[in-house]
Amino acid sequence: MEEPIRLVEDAIKDSIDAFVKEPTIYFEEAHIHSLFYCCFMKRLTKVGRKNIAQTNDGVKVPLFMNEYTTVNHYSREGDKREVANGRKGYGPGSIDFIFLNKEWIEINDYNTVVNKFAKTRISSWKNQKKADQKEERRFDFAIEFKFFHYGKKYSIDSEDCKNEWPSYTQKAKLGQIEKAMELDIEKLEYENPKHAYIVCFNSEVPVIEKDIGNLINNELKKPENLKIFYAQSGIPKRFKDGEKFSIPKTLSTRTMLV
Repeated sequence: MEEPIRLVEDAIKDSIDAFVKEPTIYFEEAHIHSLFYCCFMKRLTKVGRKNIAQTNDGVKVPLFMNEYTTVNHYSREGDKREVANGRKGYGPGSIDFIFLNKEWIEINDYNTVVNKFAKTRISSWKNQKKADQKEERRFDFAIEFKFFHYGKKYSIDSEDCKNEWPSYTQKAKLGQIEKAMELDIEKLEYENPKHAYIVCFNSEVPVIEKDIGNLINNELKKPENLKIFYAQSGIPKRFKDGEKFSIPKTLSTRTMLV
C-alpha cells in the first residue's frame, strides 16, 4: 500500500476510535474534521514525510489540506447533482480533505494548483477523460465526511429515546445516510481522485449493523477506487439496546473494523 494511503486509512481508523470512545464531545461536522486533521498530521509527522511541494513557477504549496475547491462546477436540485461546467450561474463546490499529487503540482503553476480562478479550470474540464494519465491526476486521495448528530432532531428525554428505536425511525435514518452518500459518490467520481473515501459518523439514530453493511457493501453503486467507512456511537440512554448499539461498529466496503 502506498504511504499516503496507508496513513490516511490509519488516520480514519484513529478518528473512528476517538469518536466511538467519546461521541458526545463532537457537536458539528467541523469538529470531526479537526479530529481527522490532527490524526492525519500526527501520522504524517511521525513518518517524517513533508507536506510541501513546489509548483513549476517556484511557489510552495501544501499537499494535504481541507476545503479544496472542486475542479468541476455543479448544479444541484434536491437530491441530484449534475456537472454544470460552462453554464452561467453555477460554480464549484469543495472537497472536505485532499492530498495533492506531488508530480502534478511540479508540472503546474500556482494559479492552476490553487484552483480558485474559473478560467484555469477550463483545461481541466476538457481533459477529464485523460484524468487517468499522470499529468492530469491531481489528487492522490480525496475524502468526504458526513456527521449525523443527535442534537439536531431529538432530545434525550423524548419518547423515541425511552423505548427501543422504532423500525420506521431507523429506516428513515438509513435512507438519509444513503442519499448523503450517493451525493458524495457522484462528486468524488467527477473529481476523479486516485483513491476516494466517504467517512460517516452517526450519533443521532442508530441503525442496525446488517442494514448499514448491506447498504455499503451491496446497494450503493460506487467505483472501485472508493471506500466507505461508517461509525455509530452515542449516549447510552439514546443507544438503549446494548446488544445492537452500545458496542459501535465501523464498516468499510472491504473490511469490518472494530
